[in-house]
Amino acid sequence: MKKIIAFILSLTAHWACQNLNSIEPPDEFNLSGQFGNFVDTVFYAQEAKFEVDYRAATGNGTNLCVGNYKNFNSAFFIKFVGLPADTMQIDSVFLELTSNGKFGEGESDLAIQVFEVDQEWDEHTINTLDEWHEYQPLEMIYQTDIPASDSLKVRIPLDTLLLNKWRYETDLNYGLMIKTVSEQDNHIREFESFEVINDLDWPKIYYYVNEDDTTSILDSVRVGFDATIFDYPNPDGTNIFDLAQENQDLILASGIPARLSVRFNILDSLAANYVMQAADLEIDINDTDIETNTAENPLDNANQYAGFYLRSVTQTDSGLVVDSSFVISSDFSFVMQKSDNMISMSSANEKEEFGKNQIQNIINGYKNTKWFSIQFIEETSTVSVLRLFPLNSVENPNPIRLRLRYIEVTNTGF
Repeated sequence: MKKIIAFILSLTAHWACQNLNSIEPPDEFNLSGQFGNFVDTVFYAQEAKFEVDYRAATGNGTNLCVGNYKNFNSAFFIKFVGLPADTMQIDSVFLELTSNGKFGEGESDLAIQVFEVDQEWDEHTINTLDEWHEYQPLEMIYQTDIPASDSLKVRIPLDTLLLNKWRYETDLNYGLMIKTVSEQDNHIREFESFEVINDLDWPKIYYYVNEDDTTSILDSVRVGFDATIFDYPNPDGTNIFDLAQENQDLILASGIPARLSVRFNILDSLAANYVMQAADLEIDINDTDIETNTAENPLDNANQYAGFYLRSVTQTDSGLVVDSSFVISSDFSFVMQKSDNMISMSSANEKEEFGKNQIQNIINGYKNTKWFSIQFIEETSTVSVLRLFPLNSVENPNPIRLRLRYIEVTNTGF
């Protein structure tokens, strides 16, 4: 550490920064006159791009989505296990879903169809495989309308014979597929999945158990697995992701995930006498329609949790690779939040950890990276698309910024 502090690199004139001035530090950082000057400065990104994943795994999504909006289509699969014993006599079976909101502009009821699935599927791979996006179920069990009003609970009748079949021949239980009748509904309904924390909101199958000729008891099953299928077929030839690429816009999206990568050249030139105190990444949001460039962005889903993961990225010969330490160490699992029209870290602790661990490790030579990756935390729960300003745009020439707060050591104290 003594060698690191004593070794001072001269700053080059090519740094993309502003406000590189000594300022009065907060009390907790008041080391001026003892070891050096406190600096709060901003550096600008030199490169930014996004990549779209049309076949992301959705098994961990906290929503089950059904409907369509702006050419985004969704349907979901669900399977219940731990069904009642085949010795029980049951009737009046129905599926209960807990509503989590509605996304889109449609005001009419949503006409849905419930189908029996006839083959095995896996919640973690179903959305990644083309065959399930093209799947045509054989037998429709029920068709109904989900009310346009955002009622908390939605109940869908099921066939008692189907539940009995699953009970008597468990190897034939492949679950259900729920999809819309039309592809012109102009809204998506969102329901709680098995992944939410509160198990009272999990999907349930309710049924009545006949104890005798006059008495029935209501019981339920709420154990199973599920996943949403997200499609973006673009029947009219308009693909907002391609359009954004053509316009050099930047995108962050969920449902069909789009992840942002940003590069800061300054990261391999920070002086060794910088002792980091905190850091933040700031990203400005362009809240206009990608297609018209005028009205508010209709694909910014207010129901979507506006939290984002920030990860370090290493550039290899095969491309950008997300830092695997993110998985095993909280030092690299940084959380950003959307507030108004900017994405940044809202927690002071996050900023300190990002500066003192991530950035300081780059300064000290323990990590070699210029790139960061940003994505929705719940990127497979529902559809949402955020439009971001491109670098060097006329409206906002510096929309992605790395803010650093550090002590520039000028006196080792020895």
